[in-house]
Amino acid sequence: MLLRTTLALLLCVASLAHAQVGAPGPKKRVGRTARHDYYHAVSNDKNYDEDNKLRICADAFLDVTSQVVAGTKYTFHVNGCVVNSAENAGEDCDCGDKTLDTYEVVVFAQSWTHTYEVSSIAKVSAIKADL
Repeated sequence: MLLRTTLALLLCVASLAHAQVGAPGPKKRVGRTARHDYYHAVSNDKNYDEDNKLRICADAFLDVTSQVVAGTKYTFHVNGCVVNSAENAGEDCDCGDKTLDTYEVVVFAQSWTHTYEVSSIAKVSAIKADL
């Protein structure tokens, strides 16, 4: 009995040591919760660092990776256009005939405390969702 318990404990410890705790997950489709967190973050100017001047209207979500920390850190890839304010980056934004580019938008969300932050926005070379 003691040998079986010890073996089980060793297997658990080994599997935990092998796991990449806090590592971002694989790219995946952008689900409802991720979209909700994205729009809560990007549609309010107070959620941006003062050095982060870009405001993007997301015309299409390509993919997202997420990492659970004290909330969720998302890295979104979106096709979108530059807009003049966070208010114009909300869910009902429209790029119209503006040029679309691909952007990487990093968002931190802790929905239970209503904490949303846009950590960075960067234009990237065009990518295709590999889903």
